[in-house]
Amino acid sequence: MKRFINALAELKADELESYTPKALKEYGLDQPYLRLTVFQKDTQLGTILVGKATSDAYFVKNNQYPFVYRVKKYNVERITKKPEDLKRIEPEKK
Repeated sequence: MKRFINALAELKADELESYTPKALKEYGLDQPYLRLTVFQKDTQLGTILVGKATSDAYFVKNNQYPFVYRVKKYNVERITKKPEDLKRIEPEKK
């Protein structure tokens, strides 16, 4: 879980793709590959949408702003987890 939180905290855009995208569909953001919403207790802090992949990056958008960015595949893959990936694994008792 700690690695996931660190990867999320370190997520940065590599390139600004568009200040004002005309259609999110062009970037695969109308039906995102990943939608990650972050909460602190009962307060929603934000949502990140991850769309289509290019050869080396994904199109990414913060749901609160119109900008579309490119983020390297490696950095997106670090935050792409299933709920079971985040469960704590207890060591077996001897």
